[in-house]
Amino acid sequence: MALEKAKAGPPDTTVISAGDFQRKLGWVKEGTEGYAVVTAPINGHYYGRPIKARVISKTDRELKLRFLESVMVAPAKNCPAEVKSGQTYWEKRGDFWQTRDEARQYLAKHGWLGE
Repeated sequence: MALEKAKAGPPDTTVISAGDFQRKLGWVKEGTEGYAVVTAPINGHYYGRPIKARVISKTDRELKLRFLESVMVAPAKNCPAEVKSGQTYWEKRGDFWQTRDEARQYLAKHGWLGE
């Protein structure tokens, strides 16, 4: 697996405005399946991978996601980011896409894609 070096980590986890959230994720309903990203610092750099998820709850500013697959950000010893199928997560930045490719493009754009 080749990992791309990242210059900076993900933006902070502050909630985006309800208007921005609606513009980004107006297409999402409870039960929608799509892709989120898992990111982690490894040896001083950030890396990430897409993960399939289902929306189990939606508010005007957050999505509660249930992961539908298990993902380890990198096959490194003591990798700090591994999520398992069935775990849940509140997405507050509006980072949720319809396809795996869209999520991969987001990671690649920021230099975080690790595969």
